[in-house]
Amino acid sequence: MTIDTYTELDALTVAAPNLAAVRMMAGLRGISFHEAMIAQAEEWATALDEAIERETAEAAMYIRRGESTTHPNQRAAWHIEATKHLDEAARLSNVRVIAACMLADADTNPVDHTPTNPR
Repeated sequence: MTIDTYTELDALTVAAPNLAAVRMMAGLRGISFHEAMIAQAEEWATALDEAIERETAEAAMYIRRGESTTHPNQRAAWHIEATKHLDEAARLSNVRVIAACMLADADTNPVDHTPTNPR
């Protein structure tokens, strides 16, 4: 089985940061949980931005194909495909708002810089 990295969404895009993974990342990097959570949320936001960009590019491609064809059934099929990609871009945009809310005051709130202690 092969994965097309251009069209397949990665796990970070689909799901929000996992607290267990954040804790593990903090321990491995020797940073606080808070710093690791901010880093993970920033990575999530970036992954969402990239996925939204891919979906809108796909939609634009299908719209162009639909506009260039003369057969009404083909045009409808291309526009249906474009709509699917635009719907996914809208869904991802709504999730991106959540990521933005999580990061809203990350730059102004003081970060606890004490490294986490493995138990």
